[in-house]
Amino acid sequence: MIRYMTKHYDKLLGLLAEHMWMSAAAVGIAFAIAFAAAMLMYRRKEFALPVNVLCNTVYAIPTLALFSILIPITGLGKTTAIVTMVLYNQFILTKSICSAFETIDQSVLEAADAIGLDGWQTYCSVKAPLALPLMLNGVKLALSSTVAGATLAALIGAGGLGELIFNGLSMKNYNQVAWGVVLSSLCAFAANHVMQWMEDRALDRIQG
Repeated sequence: MIRYMTKHYDKLLGLLAEHMWMSAAAVGIAFAIAFAAAMLMYRRKEFALPVNVLCNTVYAIPTLALFSILIPITGLGKTTAIVTMVLYNQFILTKSICSAFETIDQSVLEAADAIGLDGWQTYCSVKAPLALPLMLNGVKLALSSTVAGATLAALIGAGGLGELIFNGLSMKNYNQVAWGVVLSSLCAFAANHVMQWMEDRALDRIQG
């Protein structure tokens, strides 16, 4: 493995960067969409059931099947991989964001209203800080699963660390496979650690 790394370190770093970029882009886009959907569910309860059913249905579709559905529309490559990961992440993110706002103590909101805060001030000063830890927890789960799931993106020509694993298996180059597994695991561990640190800081601000 060390010999393979010293000989192909540029390839390893390139695929690692590609993997991290795809994962971060997918979670970032997914969060923006999920936040809008969660706010709709939070403010208009009648939308909660159809949004949840849609998210649950998409999440139940196997990854390769969803690739097959999207490829005629978005083609082979990173676009299809990112769209797939965005769709899967709605299951985790919409639920976590909506729950984050629903679990805010109503008495806190009443106190904010009593001191004269308007809707936007209440959102920025009260709701968002209190909801942030749970939202970050959802992002942590989404990012960890995305980093792991992004390895399958190599099957449709999107690159990433899955390229090491699948090419290594086809050529019986197990050092290459091992580096793909090790780097994807380290990437998931690092993402989880960073998001946990951010979640802890958000909790400290509330408790402090």
